[in-house]
Amino acid sequence: MQQTAPSAFLSPQSPNDFRYRPLNPADGEDIRLVCLYPGDVHERIRCDLVHASLEAEIEYEALSYTWASEDGDTTPSQAIACAYIGEERVASLSVTSNCASALRRLRFTSHERILWIDAIAIDQTNLQERNHQVGLMGKIYSGAAQVLVYLGEDDLDFGSRDIWLDSGRRYSALKRLFAKRWASRVWVIQEVALAQKVVMVTGAVSCQMDVNLMSRIRGRAKAYGLHVPGPLAWDPLVSVPTRDLLILLHISRDCLSADPRDKIYGLLGLVSERLQNLITIDYSQTIEEVLTRTAAAIIICREDFEILAYASASICTRHKEGRLPTWVPDWMQHRGDRMLHSQFQRSKIGPWRSLEKLSGSPSHAVELAKIRWDTAVHIPLGWPKTPGLKPFISIRAHCLATIDSTTKRSGEWQNASDFSQKLMALIGSDVGSDINPQTWPRDFKWLFDPRCTRLSHTQAGSKDKLVIIESLKKPYLVEMQRFCAELAELGKNKYFFKAGFLPAITSHDIEEGDTVWAVDGCPVLLVLRNTRDVAPDSKKVRSYRIVGDCYLLTLSHLDCFVTSGTGFDQRWDFDPFRYMDTLGTQTINIF
Repeated sequence: MQQTAPSAFLSPQSPNDFRYRPLNPADGEDIRLVCLYPGDVHERIRCDLVHASLEAEIEYEALSYTWASEDGDTTPSQAIACAYIGEERVASLSVTSNCASALRRLRFTSHERILWIDAIAIDQTNLQERNHQVGLMGKIYSGAAQVLVYLGEDDLDFGSRDIWLDSGRRYSALKRLFAKRWASRVWVIQEVALAQKVVMVTGAVSCQMDVNLMSRIRGRAKAYGLHVPGPLAWDPLVSVPTRDLLILLHISRDCLSADPRDKIYGLLGLVSERLQNLITIDYSQTIEEVLTRTAAAIIICREDFEILAYASASICTRHKEGRLPTWVPDWMQHRGDRMLHSQFQRSKIGPWRSLEKLSGSPSHAVELAKIRWDTAVHIPLGWPKTPGLKPFISIRAHCLATIDSTTKRSGEWQNASDFSQKLMALIGSDVGSDINPQTWPRDFKWLFDPRCTRLSHTQAGSKDKLVIIESLKKPYLVEMQRFCAELAELGKNKYFFKAGFLPAITSHDIEEGDTVWAVDGCPVLLVLRNTRDVAPDSKKVRSYRIVGDCYLLTLSHLDCFVTSGTGFDQRWDFDPFRYMDTLGTQTINIF
């Protein structure tokens, strides 16, 4: 598109007086492209806009950058001259200093350049247009001939091949790259992931961010022990198959966005079309509504409740104040260091199907017939505007225990590491010495309660007394020492409590009467608290809120193991359902 800039470099009439023409509502893929006119570094920036369809064969480049400068300035302080192609009148449009810097650097000296730049191509004051255009950004970046990543005017040294031969220069370059504001933004993950070609622009130096360069960056960063930020961590060979929004949200949990809702919207271009159709981009919705509707869409598409594991790890102020359902993760606050893993490696334990998808398994045809995933999540039509209406989910769950005050001391829950140290002091370092648990404090004595051990009543003697058989004394003590070591390692900054007949730890503020549940389709155990919330037409179904998750520990003498197989194939498997709470298995609601 060759065109000489008209008397275009006349000063704009007044600050920010440019008026957008509405996009064609009949064309759902109508966008604006920016014709950036040539100029020297110090000349005024001049550009024209043109409406185009994504279906049209127009070659353009897309800009990936940050509105804010490296010092965080987001003020639209720079005026550029702007008009529609063919118009005589030039108006003023305000952009941020970083956007203006990118335009000066990217414009050619002899001919125009066709770009898509969000700050100019989208009327940011038009909420309806903004909603629609954000929904097209996946197609915009994937359809661009190349994506230009503007990282400022500093040369980061990646244009030089010698950087890979000099450890000091290489380390410094990686540190400066990872510290760039661009590398911490959630939107750029999609912009880079969907690009046909990516070019890094640092001052006057440009270099292609191809597979070879990115592999070197990730490899060297790993060797230096550096954390690779979200967009730079994207490996096409590994990440492209990942269209699971739940996983993507966790991967990008430390990325930032000026609008919190973009933590969700900025990833939608990477997920399946079905999931995109279930999540409406709407900036008039509150943060809580966006989070809730996104969680509902994830449950429906995945057909499991693994999202509860992430919700339980992110219980925060929004949940405690009742603004956000406890089954919905707060991705604005979620700060886990790694992916969540279940302590259980089997897909089915007793009545609990933990890791296995609840769909697609012929062995669970009966259970599947009872599950309608489009109704597993209940979002009232009048929510959130109508007071009293609250979203909830209906789940099949199995109650392991009701938390009592057994392990409390002076009315306070014990720190798990402290519990470990005190238990070791009771045991002593010599496994051959005599111990008598009957003399131990109540909050330790229950660990040898014969009602929950694998000893027969004949071996254990009286049902009402704690007895240790002489021949089993040493194995018991060795196992207790192992237990203390495990507790000291896993129990840092966690509370210790008794979950039925098993020891357990949690990092959440539990109360007496809270219950421990295993939920079908969720890989971790949840601590739930009874609530007065009642679902419509479900008055007989118990209602709960998620307090957090917990981890069960094992002791070989407790009756928590079952055997499977015979002969050399016989194995012992941990089974926490040997003694279930009286609440048993039932359908419950979680608000």
